[in-house]
Amino acid sequence: MMLLLLLTPLLGALILPFIRKKNSLTLAFFAITSIELLLTLYFFSTQQIFLNTFVNQPWIIDFGIRLKFGVDGLSALLILLTNAIVWIIGLSAKQSQDPKPAFFSCLLFSQASLIGFFSTQDLFLFYIFWELSVLPFLIINTIWVSAEHKKKALTFTLYSLASSLLLLLVVAFIYSTRFSYSHLVYPDYIQVTLFGLTCLAFAIKTPLFPLNKWQPDVYAENKPEASLFMASLLSKMGLYGMIRVTLSLFPLGFVFGSHIIFIAATISVLAGAFFALVQPRFKYLLAFSSVSHLSLIVLGLFSASFQGVQGSIFQCVSHSICVAGLFYCGNLIQQHFGTDHFDKLGGIRNKSSLLTVAFFVITLGSIGFPLTSGFIGELLILSGVFFHNPVVALIAGTSLIFGAWYMLKAFSQIFLGPEQTHHQPLQLELNQKIILSLFIVLVIGLGLFPNTILTMTEPVVNKLLFFGALK
Repeated sequence: MMLLLLLTPLLGALILPFIRKKNSLTLAFFAITSIELLLTLYFFSTQQIFLNTFVNQPWIIDFGIRLKFGVDGLSALLILLTNAIVWIIGLSAKQSQDPKPAFFSCLLFSQASLIGFFSTQDLFLFYIFWELSVLPFLIINTIWVSAEHKKKALTFTLYSLASSLLLLLVVAFIYSTRFSYSHLVYPDYIQVTLFGLTCLAFAIKTPLFPLNKWQPDVYAENKPEASLFMASLLSKMGLYGMIRVTLSLFPLGFVFGSHIIFIAATISVLAGAFFALVQPRFKYLLAFSSVSHLSLIVLGLFSASFQGVQGSIFQCVSHSICVAGLFYCGNLIQQHFGTDHFDKLGGIRNKSSLLTVAFFVITLGSIGFPLTSGFIGELLILSGVFFHNPVVALIAGTSLIFGAWYMLKAFSQIFLGPEQTHHQPLQLELNQKIILSLFIVLVIGLGLFPNTILTMTEPVVNKLLFFGALK
């Protein structure tokens, strides 16, 4: 039954190119994403999604490669997150500018690949789905960006190829030596090398500073649905890879190399916050703030503490929700007012009260305000990092101050002050009101009931602590 989650968006991606009418296309896309989300919720309600292994068949016997899929608390959580975010994109598709069947097919194909990526238990398939998840966005960044930004989109392609090559080297080495995925025994220097290669590959995808050169322009100049998808979901692939591969398979590499990652992540936290503070456009601010937030998550993962890892996983979910919400708000603003430049916006509180409230609540979640989703994750991360290195915790904690500064400053520039535009009030349609309300509920709901996530991921964290690199 779990295979339905993988096949539904894949079949949808094959069907959509045959639908030419705009209304029929957006309705079909929404229907497919709704079916996928309903299936996910059904499997959650019946606990069928928590199957340690639901497919396990030999594939390439000589190399020990198997068609092996299974789901634990972490995988189930990320699959639910993926399908929920894509459903929101489907619900917003009605307002999509110049919708194309191939574009929506690319999104569904990437969704199916992400589900495979989060559920596979074979390293070779892990790499295959890693590639397949990114492939649609290589196409999107080639076709659906303006001519002046195609060169900048090429940067994304080059960085993606570099990341893939690094991961391919690791996978090829492991299978050429015919070791199994879960029981790798290598000399110290080999583990350190493999640890470093995987860290670099996943750091490019996350991304960490200074490996984020591809990110700002891609986020800001892409189609709105693609930017939202990439910022909220694709960025989590690198973090998931660190958990499943880097921290699970190379314990000796962690012993020798974790302090380097710790320093790099600390620098990245501060750099992302500083660059976000000086951006003239909202989407560029979101791009650099994501670097800071995701780097903080990496710090939690490498803190070798229960609180730090739990907080990082929780913050993965919180960041996805908040950045998706902020990108959605930013897209509404840019479509209605024609810009996301701070100096050309102001007084939007008078144009839409719901948009103002939603933006403010999501902003509070993004800066970790108490009783919002961001507070729990950041508190646990900083607690874990403090036990590992109090100085780093103090330095990383200052980024939260900068985060509050640039996010509240952005809210003030966009929604408060004198009006810089003379547009009519923003009349939100029903689907837009539903989406904004959902983001409000999610940000506050996870802040009030964090155990809905923490109880799911606790067994995964314990296993990582006792059997992985963090033991």
